[in-house]
Amino acid sequence: MAGKVAAIRHRIAPSVPFSLEITDSSGSFKIDFQLRFDFNVLARIEKETGLKMLGGMDMFTTKMSSSVLSAMLWAAAADSNPDYDNEEGLRAIRSYLDKEAGSRAYDALWEAYMLFLPKKDADVLRDLKEKADKGEAPPENPPTVEQTRTSKSDGSTSGQSQSTTSELANASSAS
Repeated sequence: MAGKVAAIRHRIAPSVPFSLEITDSSGSFKIDFQLRFDFNVLARIEKETGLKMLGGMDMFTTKMSSSVLSAMLWAAAADSNPDYDNEEGLRAIRSYLDKEAGSRAYDALWEAYMLFLPKKDADVLRDLKEKADKGEAPPENPPTVEQTRTSKSDGSTSGQSQSTTSELANASSAS
């Protein structure tokens, strides 16, 4: 096997379908995306927005800006549509969005993010969102990923590791 290099295998995260039907001066066209969250997506969002995506769970519980929503859509869609994985792709996606499409994108991103999270974290976020949708004020300090971890396992075998980045760093520096 000398000279043969094995391809690196990547995990393909669960996704949520999202379609945009765009009408412009040259006619109509439809674009289908598969929205997914993994650490590559989080890193793209961080790079584009400056937000820290692992620190807290208030990404969807606060007012969403057009720049953050469009960056999230672009980052979550880029793997399924590699032609969009650049600045021109981000600008194109922003041009496709209007108020209605932005609202649908928000809902699809929410569902994709829920697939990314461990079940316990997703349940906490769903509860926060449900309360916000009913008009209840969000908590002053929404729980962080670390605060939702009261047990070692919820029985789930998919999603993020039960260890946080800081826990892993502390464990490796203690040895």
